[in-house]
Amino acid sequence: MKLFSTAFMAALLVGASVASAGIVTDNLFYDGGNKTAATHDYNTGTLTDAGTGIEFEAVITITAAGGDLKTNGGTSDREWGVTGGNNAIDTAGESITATLTSITITNDNGFGGAANVTFDGFTDILLYFVGNDGDAGKVTDGTSALFQWEGTLDPGGADFGDTVISVGSGLQTYGESGESAVSVNNARIDVSGTLPSTLVAEFVAHSGGGATAPADPNRWRIDDLGVQFTVTPEPASLALLGLGGLMVLRRRQ
Repeated sequence: MKLFSTAFMAALLVGASVASAGIVTDNLFYDGGNKTAATHDYNTGTLTDAGTGIEFEAVITITAAGGDLKTNGGTSDREWGVTGGNNAIDTAGESITATLTSITITNDNGFGGAANVTFDGFTDILLYFVGNDGDAGKVTDGTSALFQWEGTLDPGGADFGDTVISVGSGLQTYGESGESAVSVNNARIDVSGTLPSTLVAEFVAHSGGGATAPADPNRWRIDDLGVQFTVTPEPASLALLGLGGLMVLRRRQ
C-alpha cells in the first residue's frame, strides 16, 4: 500500500488539533421584583466563546438553609438573605449555597456536536453590608473556609477586634457597587485561585462584645456571583484518536 504523503499527514494532524479551548466568564445578579423562595435560578443567557463562536447558556441555582431566600425589601436592585431576623444571614444555621444546575450548548458553530463546555467554578462573590461593624461570617466551598471574618470589612471603619482569615486571593476590594446594588457597602471576595464548584455563604457567631456591639450583629447578604467556563471545540480524546489512527494506518503499509 502506498505511504500517505507528508501533506496529507500534516492535514490529519491539523484536523486532530482544531482550535484551542477558550475561557468565558460571567457576572450573575438579581435585579427583579422582591422575592421570597426556597431556591432561585440565575440563567446566564447566551454566552459566546470569542475564539470559536460556540454559544451556550448555564443555570446556577442558589438555595437557602435555615429559612427561605429573601431579597432585601424594595422592588428591584436587591441582595439575597434568609428569612427571619434582619432577612440577612444572621442566625445560626443560616446559609446560602450556589451550585451549577445545567449547561446547554445552543450553537456549536459547525463543530458537528463535538463541542464541550465545562464549569470551572466560581471566581468571586460580592457581599453586601449594612452597618457591618458587628458582622461575622464565612465563605466556603462546602467543606473548607475560603474566607472568614469578624467585624467590618471596611478598612476605614470601626471594629470590634476584627479577625480576617483569608485563603487564596481573599478580600479583593471594598466599597464597590454590585451590578444590582446602589450602595457601595460591598466587599468582593476573590476565590478565583481555587475556583470552587460549590460556593456557600454562611453564618458565623460574632465573638466580640462591648457597648457598641449590636445584639443581633449580622446584617450581611450576598449580591453578585462570578462564574467561569471552559469551551473546548472538541473533546481531547478525539484529538488523541486522530493521532492514534494515523499511526495505525502507517503500520499497515
